[in-house]
Amino acid sequence: MTTASSNPGHGDVKGALAMAAGNALLIANDTLVKLAADRLPMSEVICLRAIAAMIFLLLLVRLTSKPVPRPTRILGVRAVLEAAASLAYLYALQLIPIGELAGIQQIVPLAILAGAAIVLRERIGWRGWLATAVGLGGAVLIIRPGASGGSVVGIGALLAAAAVVFQVARDLLTRAMPALWPPAFVAGTSQIAMIVGGLCFAPFDHWTWPAPALLLQIVASALFLAVANAWLVTAMRSGRIAVVGPFRYTGLIVALVSGYLVWGQFPDAISLTGCAIITASGVFSLWQTRYRTAAAVVSASP
Repeated sequence: MTTASSNPGHGDVKGALAMAAGNALLIANDTLVKLAADRLPMSEVICLRAIAAMIFLLLLVRLTSKPVPRPTRILGVRAVLEAAASLAYLYALQLIPIGELAGIQQIVPLAILAGAAIVLRERIGWRGWLATAVGLGGAVLIIRPGASGGSVVGIGALLAAAAVVFQVARDLLTRAMPALWPPAFVAGTSQIAMIVGGLCFAPFDHWTWPAPALLLQIVASALFLAVANAWLVTAMRSGRIAVVGPFRYTGLIVALVSGYLVWGQFPDAISLTGCAIITASGVFSLWQTRYRTAAAVVSASP
């Protein structure tokens, strides 16, 4: 069997395409969830979406995969991290315009790059650390803690930051996981933790049965989420983190378009500058990693 390690180029392309498509579908899912949460409690939306997504994903496993090995503790830990990241993100989505939240999310690839260097011992060099620091500065421009009139403030900013931390931990764990389980199975089991998380918030909300059109909207968001999560697991398993990570920026473009077309929201100049800084930092990380890899190949050639 050909793997990403035996054919890095093929793995990088597969991972990059899966990352870009997965993040575009995540924003489509976010748009539908944000609209649904205007009419239903977020905890109810989370549970209904997670149930539908779990059904989609586990049916996909049943139709396309061989028998799945028994889940282990590492799969459960990843499911908890996935649920924590999603809950923090979705509640932040209620408080923050989707474009600004997507901008904050773009720090994730840089944080993963730093995490890979610390936890997985992947070499990134001083330029990688510099890009991570500059990208963090871009995130600060979007959040603008303590700034009057800033669009991202208070609990929304804290939830957005928490979502980044949990996502980085989840993706690093995904990277370290053995390829025992199909991506759809990994993503599907995470939805069980999402259902539990949503139920924990249910006592604070008043649930009502959604109208058929609204229920269909939630099911559609679950389908987008199911496919997106499976692709993101594939992305993290296929290519090198430094190559695959920057393709998350596809989600930022889709989020800006969605925010403008659906809610008439568009980030202000300072927030856009922050988004541009983060994106430029990620692209620079991609460039310098490829340059270093190419240099290593040349130096190793006879």
